[in-house]
Amino acid sequence: MTLTERAILANQYKIFSFLDKKNAKEHLINAEIFENGYVGLYEEALENISDEIPKEVCNETNDILSMFKNINKAIHKLCKKERAKLNLDKIRFDGFDADNDDHYYFAKFMIRKKHFYEHFSSAKMNSGSLASMVRYRKMLPVYKSMLDKGTDAIGEVELKELIKAVHY
Repeated sequence: MTLTERAILANQYKIFSFLDKKNAKEHLINAEIFENGYVGLYEEALENISDEIPKEVCNETNDILSMFKNINKAIHKLCKKERAKLNLDKIRFDGFDADNDDHYYFAKFMIRKKHFYEHFSSAKMNSGSLASMVRYRKMLPVYKSMLDKGTDAIGEVELKELIKAVHY
């Protein structure tokens, strides 16, 4: 970390100590860590800062959430009889693996903080398994090819194509 970066962080923590009186002591300790260059404590002082999530992960997450938004719209347009004929569990949104997948954190942020894809606000977000991403990645190219063909809305035929894509 450069001297300039350390000075900026130290000053930020000093400012925080004035703004957040309840945690002022901790902020001043963090300022001192950067002022004195205690490299072994940087990670502790920056524990609330996460690693970057690559743009590709963000884009893929948005694509997946958009896909499921359109799948859900299509399912709701079907009558009960049409729904019964389809194995819709194969194309259900199960969330992302919170333990192993950055998609989870980005999706959670987009839904709960940015209020995009609000229809997922009550959905289960943690699938607890990387298997959901494997399934989504099988569905995504099929969905994108539908968009490339100019398909405005997903219907029963398109839902069958998506189900076929994930059929093991």
